[in-house]
Amino acid sequence: MIKRWLMALFVVSSFFWLACASEEMIKAEIEKARACDKDEDCVSVAHLKCPFGCALYVHKDKKEHIEGLIKGYPSTCAYDCLQMEFAGCKDNLCTAQQKP
Repeated sequence: MIKRWLMALFVVSSFFWLACASEEMIKAEIEKARACDKDEDCVSVAHLKCPFGCALYVHKDKKEHIEGLIKGYPSTCAYDCLQMEFAGCKDNLCTAQQKP
């Protein structure tokens, strides 16, 4: 009986750990996906949800990958965002840029 209870506790705690690790893994992937050489490399990411912010800009070749990761994340909050900037490359990172 105790063995089953410990196994159940292990399984539940593993799922909790994976959910926490998932957020950190996604944030690390986002950071890697921000690398760029020029403004044309950068695009905005759609379908954002907590805890990843309102404005997110990544390399165009990584956009679908990042959107898929965020879409699969079990968010428990929501943003009401208004996107006003455009994507640009500054210091080799995709960021929000002011319109020229």
